[in-house]
Amino acid sequence: PRRPGRARSHHPGGRPGRARRRRGSPRPGPASRPPQRPRRPPPPPRPGSPQPPPPLPRPPPPSLPRPEPRPP
Repeated sequence: PRRPGRARSHHPGGRPGRARRRRGSPRPGPASRPPQRPRRPPPPPRPGSPQPPPPLPRPPPPSLPRPEPRPP
C-alpha cells in the first residue's frame, strides 16, 4: 500500500509537480469565438418615398461665462 502523507506523482520518473490539466484551455481562442456579423450600411432611400429628417446637429457645450472687462 502507498505510504500516507504524499500524493502520487503524475510525472514519470518521480518528478515533482502537479498533474497536467487534461482538457480545457484557460482562455477560448479566436477560433472558438462566434463570428461577428459585419454591419450592413442602411439601404438607400427609395425615390418618391418620404425621407426621414436628418439628425439634428448637437448644440455646442455651454462655455464658461467670461467676466466683462470693467471700464477704466
